[in-house]
Amino acid sequence: MNDKYDINYRSIILRLLRNILVYTLIIHIAAAAFCYFIGWRNTYLYGNSLVWGGVIVFALGLMSAFGGRQSTQLGVSNPVLIAQHLATSKKQKDPDKISGYKFLILSSVAGILTILSGLYIQTL
Repeated sequence: MNDKYDINYRSIILRLLRNILVYTLIIHIAAAAFCYFIGWRNTYLYGNSLVWGGVIVFALGLMSAFGGRQSTQLGVSNPVLIAQHLATSKKQKDPDKISGYKFLILSSVAGILTILSGLYIQTL
């Protein structure tokens, strides 16, 4: 078996979980700073800012996954040039499928966790 193509899924998942926790913590700190500077001092308003922060992060992740950048980067509407560009970009794609959707996965899970924690904090 060729060790060059072996994938260590455990390290990928652990790194992904660590990054999700770090992004969620950053969102919580940003929401706390926003609430402090605006003057929102109760838990309901802090939970509300967490919900909106989670929605924004989740939306950014979705926009990153569904953005059509190939045709806009060329700056032309020639279908032959677009087809050539797509053919060369497919050859240069990373074989690891998780890395292509890393930001989508991170922002989606961090956004959902932030929304759930905001809803929980609002009930306190």
